[in-house]
Amino acid sequence: MLRRGIGPITGIHGTSIESVVLVDSVDVFESVKRAVDGGLQEFYGDSGFRVVTGGRKLGRLAIAFAPPYPPALYDAVQELVVYGARRIVAITRGFSLRRNIPAASLILAQAAMGSDSVSSTLLPRGMPLLASRSLYARLSEEVIRRGQGGFEGYYRGKIVLTVDNVRMLAEHRREFLDEISRYKDIIAADTVTAPLYALQYIYPSLEASTLIYVEGDLDYASKVVEEDIEHYQTTLHRINRSLSLLTLEMIDILAGPQEV
Repeated sequence: MLRRGIGPITGIHGTSIESVVLVDSVDVFESVKRAVDGGLQEFYGDSGFRVVTGGRKLGRLAIAFAPPYPPALYDAVQELVVYGARRIVAITRGFSLRRNIPAASLILAQAAMGSDSVSSTLLPRGMPLLASRSLYARLSEEVIRRGQGGFEGYYRGKIVLTVDNVRMLAEHRREFLDEISRYKDIIAADTVTAPLYALQYIYPSLEASTLIYVEGDLDYASKVVEEDIEHYQTTLHRINRSLSLLTLEMIDILAGPQEV
């Protein structure tokens, strides 16, 4: 256990963790924190990064909030690993590259194609970016096959394209995304999966996997303003509730007995 020093990004110090559920919404983070309240340690880091751990429910499992941008993920994961994290499940959001993937679907990404600034810096182009085999198998069995949570669809065995900013590409490089979508198994774009999977090469003991909530298609991604505020708030509430329940499910899975 590290008793000296502090992670300047996450604020974490004086503790040791084993597993992390990483979320990209502060509302989801707060909702889950309330649900598991009781003896928690909470850490505040730079620019809004936050971590909670401890208590009867979490033990050495942590819930971490980090903005869904590749450099932010890189900074947060580095510190979490230094403080003991060996399993990380990221629950994030993305956009479908295919019209037959409905909004509010859940994707368990088996692999990622890295077109972001971080994964391309960490590894030579062409290196396979894969989910941890054991962690992927467990989430495939306990989340995707069972289909709990009321999502519109469940997808596994697929590839996601990771970029720095999906909206920017949807607006200015739509032809690039359309070309990528022609490949059968690349079904969505996000900003988290590739750098997280790439970090497994840097930290060989790390096991990582990503669950992606599909907000909409590329047309939705390119929208700059939501005109109907009430509809937006209703949709946001539904998304946050679904992701909060999913995060609580992840806590139960990761805190439970681990397969050898």
